[in-house]
Amino acid sequence: MGLLIIKVLLAHFIGDFVLQPSSWVEDKKAKKLKSGYLYAHVILHAFLLAIFLSFDIEYLAIIGYITLSHLIIDGIKVCYENEKNKTWLFFIDQILHIAFILIVLDLSQKFEVKIQEILNLKWLSLILCLVVITKVSSVLIGTILSRWDIDREYSKKSLKSAGLFIGYIERVLIFTFVVFDIWSAIGFLIAAKSVFRFGDLSKPENRKVSEYFLIGTLLSFILAILAAVLFRYINPIST
Repeated sequence: MGLLIIKVLLAHFIGDFVLQPSSWVEDKKAKKLKSGYLYAHVILHAFLLAIFLSFDIEYLAIIGYITLSHLIIDGIKVCYENEKNKTWLFFIDQILHIAFILIVLDLSQKFEVKIQEILNLKWLSLILCLVVITKVSSVLIGTILSRWDIDREYSKKSLKSAGLFIGYIERVLIFTFVVFDIWSAIGFLIAAKSVFRFGDLSKPENRKVSEYFLIGTLLSFILAILAAVLFRYINPIST
């Protein structure tokens, strides 16, 4: 995987997940193609691409094609999205974005990796993985779990956004453990988390919550481990 694709994917994930407020998402759902935030979101993507590609005129066509594809894909999504299809439409949307990025970069024949770019490749791939295991994974897990309406029942019993930040910390720790080949520490993390949730998990009436918690935890662990394995594949650790 070359430096260019890392830059473009980083711009995509930051634009789609980190810098897109929930108010923009809700406005697009409500107003569809009439939402000004739909076009602001696309312009933001173009600007991020320009930044990561150093405002190089050589990449103008790539920025243009990817930005146009983003507008078309997001436009179709907001027109057809509803409560019943939002989960699988989310996955289709991301798959199409990433697929089109790869197609554009492949057609441009700019996958060359130079020796002097190795350090940049390492740090940019690290940033990409951190973005994926924090905000991207949070949205992904939330989308998968949205079919079960647990938060509405128990939102008053927990700190606001506490689960979000616990998930961030959890995945960053797992990512670090795997990158440095400290797999045993993951078992310690599982044990520690189970102890803190023992009160909820031990009550029969909270079985639904326990299953919800377990699914979220397993998804969180899987995404963090996959990101770490990918990072180690891109940046082999010499022994």
